Amino acid sequence: MLRYWLEINDQLMPSKDLLDELLRQVLTAKKDATIKIQLSKDFEIRRYKDEVYIVKKNLKGQKNYEIIWKGESKILLPNRAQLNFKKVKGRGINFKFLNDQKLKIRNRQGGEFFKPNSKRPTKKIKQLLQESDLPPWERENLPLIFVGDELAALPNFGFDIKFQTKSKELGLEVIL
Repeated sequence: MLRYWLEINDQLMPSKDLLDELLRQVLTAKKDATIKIQLSKDFEIRRYKDEVYIVKKNLKGQKNYEIIWKGESKILLPNRAQLNFKKVKGRGINFKFLNDQKLKIRNRQGGEFFKPNSKRPTKKIKQLLQESDLPPWERENLPLIFVGDELAALPNFGFDIKFQTKSKELGLEVIL
């Protein structure tokens, strides 16, 4: 089954020893153990919440980036993920905030706070991501959307209460 899974995911077949080690770790490691096995130069096997993933290796030392949105419908991020932008009514970042400030996309740098709901407290992004089902290696690459210097959106998580669009207003939806 493991060989089939690797094959359908376009991976070169590893040695028998590596397959045995992979199987041993996946099946016997403690539930909260971090499993990271190098599969090839570019890919590794990871486990998170009882699921096994083939993950493109994260290039350590990835530099901080900041991209200014200039109205494009798509932006390719440095980690090769794509952000899609769409004008919509009644959701997203309210366009009134974009008239005099730039929309910036950047990676996490630590210490950011977010409040997507008026009935819930403001939370650190780190805490919000830890409470989510997003695997740790995906959290590292999640882009943040700023209006000026204020965090406005976290793709796939929502929009900060300050920047949210009311039902009849025009907004900018940002989808990862």
